[in-house]
Amino acid sequence: MTAGARDDGRGVLARLSAGSGADRRSEAARARAAARARSDGDDGDESGADGSGEGVRYGNYHFDRAPRPHAAPMPYARRYVPFVPVEYGTIEGVVQWPHPPRAPERLPVTGSGPPDRAAVCAGGVPNQTLALSSGSGVANAVVYLEDVATGRMLLGRVNSSYPNPTKHLQIGGVLEWRACRFHPQVQVVAPIGSVLSLTTADEPIAVSATRVDARAREEMWAVPLGARGAAHEHLLERDGFIELRADGAGHAASAWVVVAPNPYYAVTDERGHFVIAQVPPGSYTLVVWHEPVVVGFSRAGEPVTHTPPPIRRRVVVRARQEQRLLIRLHAAGGAR
Repeated sequence: MTAGARDDGRGVLARLSAGSGADRRSEAARARAAARARSDGDDGDESGADGSGEGVRYGNYHFDRAPRPHAAPMPYARRYVPFVPVEYGTIEGVVQWPHPPRAPERLPVTGSGPPDRAAVCAGGVPNQTLALSSGSGVANAVVYLEDVATGRMLLGRVNSSYPNPTKHLQIGGVLEWRACRFHPQVQVVAPIGSVLSLTTADEPIAVSATRVDARAREEMWAVPLGARGAAHEHLLERDGFIELRADGAGHAASAWVVVAPNPYYAVTDERGHFVIAQVPPGSYTLVVWHEPVVVGFSRAGEPVTHTPPPIRRRVVVRARQEQRLLIRLHAAGGAR
């Protein structure tokens, strides 16, 4: 501003500095609240200049600050104590289903979608709820130790160098909707506090998550992926079995995410084979879980499923030895 020039109240600095009387009074009130918070021991590092945690204000302009990071949950179940085992054994085996339920090889796909959806999904999608090898080996069965109280650390660990403590060096945690179904069908994610990344490769969908414990079902959350290539991240704060569905996609299959509370979880491969390594010597209950199998459809078009009961077997692990198992799923279970 040159000498003799007059600020008539309409300049840039005047507009930035000026505010209504109400703004000034509210700012004074926020300043008093911030002073009270500091006197209570809050250093205000994560808050804005007004103590509200909503950023800073200069004149009538508001500048946001990043929110306080969400505290990461404990990576293990409370009943599990990790340590570095000096001696350990291995459990290796095969899961078979000699007399599985009769299920269609493919599931029909209906519902609306992009113009090329009919061509991509013509003839339906593979029925991944039941995947058997030529020797009756069962793929995608989850095998785990139910009552292990101590043992090795999880493969996934908190990355202390990353600024957000909810980020982990984790295993699993990526689920993609592609060609009218989820990929992968079943996965184990560890540790607790890992982030599940949901993506859609070719069409908008809405994904809903349900926590399943035996026959109890707990609706957890639902997120829309409103465009091709959309993505969403969700923090997995609890262990357990989570079923994910693409709402309105018009298909029967779903996907399962198993959040592991300890490192002794495995998913069988296409031959039904699994390995659980570095198990401390002791006696444990081994559990084999398989998702509900889609065996047909009701007159209303709803899927009818067959739920095999979990298999529980007592196993004894000895140091420097390998325990080999052959586990067969039962035909009992009934449809719903």
